[in-house]
Amino acid sequence: MGMISKRGQLVAALFIAASLVMGFAPAVAEAQETIKWRLNSSYRPDSYSGHGYQWFCDTIEKLSGGRLVIEPYFSSSLGFKDFEALSAVRKGLCEIACPVASAVAGEEPFMLMPELPFLFTDRVKEWKSLQTVLQPMTAEILHEKWGVKLLAYHGWPPRAIYAKDRITSFDDLNGYKIRTYGSAFPKIMKAWGAVPVAISGSELYTALQRGTCQGSITGLAGASEFHIWEVVKYQINVFGDVSGHSIIMVNEEAFSKLPKDLQVLVEEVGKELPRWMYVHIDEVTEPIRQQLKDHGMVFVDIEEDFQNQLVERCKPIWREFAQKSPQGMSYLKEIGKD
Repeated sequence: MGMISKRGQLVAALFIAASLVMGFAPAVAEAQETIKWRLNSSYRPDSYSGHGYQWFCDTIEKLSGGRLVIEPYFSSSLGFKDFEALSAVRKGLCEIACPVASAVAGEEPFMLMPELPFLFTDRVKEWKSLQTVLQPMTAEILHEKWGVKLLAYHGWPPRAIYAKDRITSFDDLNGYKIRTYGSAFPKIMKAWGAVPVAISGSELYTALQRGTCQGSITGLAGASEFHIWEVVKYQINVFGDVSGHSIIMVNEEAFSKLPKDLQVLVEEVGKELPRWMYVHIDEVTEPIRQQLKDHGMVFVDIEEDFQNQLVERCKPIWREFAQKSPQGMSYLKEIGKD
């Protein structure tokens, strides 16, 4: 795990030490059957999220004394994609899944809400909203409608528009072909005057190389993995220091069958995972930014006036997507964006 620094290892060690004090000492596994769970993730094991999920699995195995072993299946190796994850967990095809939140919006429209850009541009405010507003609302929806237990949300390193040209105005965006994903971003690009292009992540490099698209909405970690500096020159910092989110959810029947102490352990480590990953965002972000700069990437911060205009064009789309779910408008009201 080369991505994880000594500071990150210390955070993990401190949490384990605190857990021992709290009473989650590894139990003696003599004469006790090992419970085995499967965790599905679309991310690679060497990715930012992959490291976090591995930490989650390792920590639970250690603190349970080997009574609960969670095997991670990365790169969707269990045979289903993120957009199928909610149904897969409900059906028991895996005990835990960690999909991109917006990917399951086809089944549960409320999951689009945290993905809408400019609801927050400050990561600290976003974090507080996730914990105090969004997570309780999501947990109730998943429990009542799907029989699925939400453990946590977590964020990723920040996303941006990576483009062949400098973008600082609507004139620059007009007719510009930008690769998007999900269902909200295509509408937002159209509202901004750009042309959304649907391209999978695996095809992005070639599409940029051939001019099928001129730019892409991409996370910082993805930009590094794709060597995006080879095909574009500019990172346009449109969205601030926030990004998208993934959720960690558990099959409720499997959870209910765990001994009570293991239920508590899964919940507590689940609560700690977003904090653990939050700490690592900066550890991941700064080296990647430097890597991009070293390869000639030019970082462009847009003017406040232009960003305000972008936000104004997003507001009708916030409301459009909020109305797809009974709880959507309530969420916007809770965070003061209605």
